[in-house]
Amino acid sequence: EDLPGPQNPVDDFLFETRRGYCEFFASSFAILLRLAEVPTRLVGGYLGGDYNELGGYYLVTEDMAHVWVEARREDGTWIRVDPSRLAVNATTAIRANSAQNLGLWRQLSDSASYFWSQTILNYDLSRQLEVLQSAGQRLRGERGLRPSASAVYTLLALVLAGFAALPLFRHFRQSRETRLLKSYLAVLEKKYRLGTIPVNAGLEDLARRTGNPLCRQFAEIYGGAIYRDRRLSRDEYRQLRALIRYLRR
Repeated sequence: EDLPGPQNPVDDFLFETRRGYCEFFASSFAILLRLAEVPTRLVGGYLGGDYNELGGYYLVTEDMAHVWVEARREDGTWIRVDPSRLAVNATTAIRANSAQNLGLWRQLSDSASYFWSQTILNYDLSRQLEVLQSAGQRLRGERGLRPSASAVYTLLALVLAGFAALPLFRHFRQSRETRLLKSYLAVLEKKYRLGTIPVNAGLEDLARRTGNPLCRQFAEIYGGAIYRDRRLSRDEYRQLRALIRYLRR
């Protein structure tokens, strides 16, 4: 709420609202440094990551996207500065964003997708055996022991069988908000022949393109929750489902 406007966002952020997310903090800080003749650049990336012990990798999701600043010192080296940490609620917000321990179910589900890419899409048998052996060791919690060849091939057969249901599994692993949005976009693609619409498409822009008041209502309800970092309430979810049904007619 009360975010800076689109015309003069930096001025609004510094002198009016004093509220915003990382892009406002970083952009404003970069401009102030440049006004002080300090060479400065914006950097976009991700803050944090959850280690998947079963898969042996870090999981970095889109809600960890972040923007910060790098400033060049007199000796020519660059120093990283994250002005978002100067916010009055930075400690709470950053901790909430980064402290997300992966449960066993999440580790298993994400590892399935990872193993699919590593062992199936690459079509490298030696790599398939290597990854499956590593997974077997982690599952058993043993160190220095290698599964027998028969055990490896049995595990490979089970993995291949399980991947037959992977599309359905991925569908239900998504949040209900994401599934709802995909259903909405699919209806618009068919109804207005808009072609493939990316999931990150602007809902207000879509509402303007279609000219349908139901689309504007969908954008207001959905955006009122998602863009304020909260999940849809039960009533909001039902309203959006009803709007999708009306749009299908």
